[in-house]
Amino acid sequence: MSTHPEHESAHAAPEGEDDNQVPSRADLIRQKLKIVAHYALLGFAPVVAVIALVVAVVAVTGNRAGRTQFDEMTAKLEEVKVGLAASKNEMENLKIIVARQKAQLEEEQKRQDELIAKIVPNVTKLQVKMKISPTLDEQLHQPASAPVAVPAADAPAHAASAAPATSAPAAAGKQPPQKLQAIKEAIEKFNSKK
Repeated sequence: MSTHPEHESAHAAPEGEDDNQVPSRADLIRQKLKIVAHYALLGFAPVVAVIALVVAVVAVTGNRAGRTQFDEMTAKLEEVKVGLAASKNEMENLKIIVARQKAQLEEEQKRQDELIAKIVPNVTKLQVKMKISPTLDEQLHQPASAPVAVPAADAPAHAASAAPATSAPAAAGKQPPQKLQAIKEAIEKFNSKK
């Protein structure tokens, strides 16, 4: 029934008693072990195939899970890139707006300086003609810490102009507003003398 030579030789050996060969017990055990090993090897191939199939299924499933996670991470990275691009565009727009405002402020400052440069000499000339002391030019050029010398007769008129001159250290960084204030006071003095 079996087509395996080992199996046939194992059965043939007991029948071979006619040949005057008596197999020893060790030979019988060896022959049986060979048969068992042969069948074990034949059974080992399907077991290996099943194990390989299980490993392949696990690998494919793990690969799909990894691919899904990779796709999710790629989508999140794309969202972050879009957000960064939007933030960068907004930052560029803000830089442009700040640059425009800075240019406008500088232009306004330049216009005020030009206006002051025109007004101060005219007001100073009028103050000299009307004998008002100190003149606007003197007020603008005198040090902030020096007290204003005011005659007793003109003390009420110059009290208002002395206050900005003594408070100049507090407004040292704000030179144009101080100049404007001094100009306004000089104009007011001039108008009050008329």
